[in-house]
Amino acid sequence: MAVPALDGHVLQLPVAHPDATELDGSLRGGVTGEAWGVELTSRYRIRDRFFASAGLPYTPVEDGLYLAASDTYTPVYGARNSARYAAYQKVDAHIEKTFHTRLVQVTAYAELWWVPPV
Repeated sequence: MAVPALDGHVLQLPVAHPDATELDGSLRGGVTGEAWGVELTSRYRIRDRFFASAGLPYTPVEDGLYLAASDTYTPVYGARNSARYAAYQKVDAHIEKTFHTRLVQVTAYAELWWVPPV
């Protein structure tokens, strides 16, 4: 999700992780997030984002069929989206500096991601 341009004020908005949205763009249940950013000068910006999820759903493999003649394994799936990965939180910190020249504008940035252990 792109963060809108900042005008020297603190910006706070709800965010959605790309894996946490349904096909119609709505937020999947059990997912929440917050983002903020500050434009220190026209060349420096700081952003932070917090994201929490109840765990993304998945379809588990419950059994499998092995055919020795062809040496192949065919998984037998359980009910669609009947299991979930573990819940987690994630914090992102982002700082960037923009360099202006007559011909181009170059932005250098550093990003730190932290996922606390479950």
